[in-house]
Amino acid sequence: MRVIFNFILAVFMIEIGFFLFFGSNLNINNLSENLNSYRDDNIPPVGTGVNLYVMDAGEVFLKAESYSSILYEMENYYLVQINDGRFIVVKTADGSEIDKDLAEYSKKCRDYYFLRKKDKPGFLYLEGSIAKEPVLENESFKSIRDRDGGDKLKRERGYIRIYISDVVVDVDNNVSGKNTNGIMIRSLDIIATAANALKKVFGVFVIIIGILLIIGFIKDILNGVTYGTEGKKVILADDNVFKNISYMKTEWNGKEDEANREETYDELMEKIKDKHNHKETKGKKGFTIKKDG
Repeated sequence: MRVIFNFILAVFMIEIGFFLFFGSNLNINNLSENLNSYRDDNIPPVGTGVNLYVMDAGEVFLKAESYSSILYEMENYYLVQINDGRFIVVKTADGSEIDKDLAEYSKKCRDYYFLRKKDKPGFLYLEGSIAKEPVLENESFKSIRDRDGGDKLKRERGYIRIYISDVVVDVDNNVSGKNTNGIMIRSLDIIATAANALKKVFGVFVIIIGILLIIGFIKDILNGVTYGTEGKKVILADDNVFKNISYMKTEWNGKEDEANREETYDELMEKIKDKHNHKETKGKKGFTIKKDG
């Protein structure tokens, strides 16, 4: 019964180990409104709060006057790539802290991709809300975006073409509290990464334990299993069986070697002598003298 229980436990642990190792990673992005959740055919309405992970950013391609903001007179527009591969437009307030951070990040990306200097920058986490495209007097926003933003970015990065989404995100909206939220999100990212690594390590550990239990099960089967209430033991194969097989093989080989061994001179002469004595004995028996009664 113990052997069967160990076998079932081993299979169960191996399945859990593979699930932990190959299962989906923990993801904290669903805790907030990640922009990856929205595709171009279901862009949320203006004012919807979103967060995004910027992987690449170009320089400012448009400066426009702000008619809705009292604090800032100009708005800067950047073309950035988020971590699902799309290029979107990000709007900042000229001279704000976020604008300075994005401009610095854009310079690092240009140094890495175009000038081949320094290391590749990591992602830049931003929070904002869906915004409207600016209304321009002389030219459409999309044509300026594609020409001054997209074409320039393609040349600098060496792309043949890029896909530009119609999404515009205002990352300078509700500035207060953004730094704290960004730090919290990054901390959760680190925790999730560590948890995923620990999950894989634990999965490997459980798989190894399951394999060891399987090996123990095979040894128990070969050494014998106990059945019935009387505790009778049926030996399928143990060490004595293999020793006996080895001994029988050695003994058989010894007899075969003895039979195939060449006879020595003394052994040959002994056989000739025995044969001669046998003939003399047989001759004496053939010439007996019959006495008269």
